[in-house]
Amino acid sequence: MSVTKALPLLLAGFAALFASARPAAADAVEDFYKRTEIKFVIGIAVGGSYDTAGRLVSRHIGKYIPGHPRVQVQNMPGASSRVATNYIYALAPKDGSIIGAVSEAVPMSQALGEDGVRYDSAKLNWIGTAEQPVSILGVWHTSGVRSIEDAMTKELVVGATSVSGSNYLYPALIKALVGTKFKIIVGYVGGNAINIALERGEVGARGSMVWALTKKEQPEWIRDGKLVPIVQYTLKKAPDLPNVPRLIDLPAQGDAKAALEVIASTDGMGRPFVTTPDVPANRLNALRRGFDQAVRDPAFVAEAEKLGIEVDPTSGEDMQKIVATIVKAPAGAVAMIRAALENRVGIDCKQVSTGTYCAKE
Repeated sequence: MSVTKALPLLLAGFAALFASARPAAADAVEDFYKRTEIKFVIGIAVGGSYDTAGRLVSRHIGKYIPGHPRVQVQNMPGASSRVATNYIYALAPKDGSIIGAVSEAVPMSQALGEDGVRYDSAKLNWIGTAEQPVSILGVWHTSGVRSIEDAMTKELVVGATSVSGSNYLYPALIKALVGTKFKIIVGYVGGNAINIALERGEVGARGSMVWALTKKEQPEWIRDGKLVPIVQYTLKKAPDLPNVPRLIDLPAQGDAKAALEVIASTDGMGRPFVTTPDVPANRLNALRRGFDQAVRDPAFVAEAEKLGIEVDPTSGEDMQKIVATIVKAPAGAVAMIRAALENRVGIDCKQVSTGTYCAKE
């Protein structure tokens, strides 16, 4: 047979081969998830924004993964989700059957060399985040402070839960890196207790609060001008807070500026989702694309709105880049953050409160 006559037959054969190969790869993923349940590990205790966001995603993502796997949720709290992250990194099956909802601080804890970190964030496979909630430092209208500049000359009493919580860490870092006169009161049992302390005049600010949730849960504070946001912790500004500076807008230079960028990048991770290292590429792609579709589903968006979650997704690929930036932060910036967080102390809230709203011993 001549080459001229044989060529069409060869091309037809190759076309048939490729046509059959593509569905085979897709079928392999679909077959796996048809017979395999996804274990959805939430690294925070039941209740709160992380658990709410995690369970919301768990209710929708199975519809968009080939094979429509059943999703089983398990909370695995401990050490700001380090317990869950250590499990996902080292012990969980590396076959694409695990999704973790973990703290945005996971990469920064590694960069700082904190105790209990037994994972490499850069080797974890990040799936994405459904939201980038803008967290703020909210100041009560009677405090006499209406800007960061005011807080550099006037003492501001800040309410926080514990020295490991973001409502302590963020103001403590601003105090160390920018020079504000924050006096941090720790030991409140939760955000609602700090809100009561604000209204009672025990504290003049809450160290960290999600802007979208505050607008939903305390609309009268916003309407009546009782709460004054003076800084936004994320890289992205809330559209309705155009004149409120971000961390990276604060007056800092050199390593201090780089440190603020690391902190803002961390907060910008939102409520991240992750899976194990070494997941087969086709299954990782199925998880990431399933996540991307789920968080844009009108039913997901409608449910998120009812929960006070502003959907603003970031892809797993982009999250992977953010994580790499954090874990490779300049040594000088990391040293400044570490120094700012050493000897974490605060005034016990029992010294200013009746104790009803303070954590028990």
